[in-house]
Amino acid sequence: MGTILKYLFYIAVIIVVFLLGKGIYDGQITRDSTVAEVGTNIADGTGQLIDDTRRAINKEKDQIRRGRTEENTDSAPTAPEQS
Repeated sequence: MGTILKYLFYIAVIIVVFLLGKGIYDGQITRDSTVAEVGTNIADGTGQLIDDTRRAINKEKDQIRRGRTEENTDSAPTAPEQS
């Protein structure tokens, strides 16, 4: 259990560093930014990352479902024709 928590902590640190770097690069974080502004920026960025990830997962799930539906209709046996 400790190992899992350690890796979750590492992932969280990597996300925070990424968001800090992105904020600095985008110009949202400057020398005059307060700690509260930086925290808000990180919180907003984290929310955006979660939303983007959720949308990507849902998009993939929809594509998989469509693919299964197409496979089922293509491979479904057809009834013999009546004359």
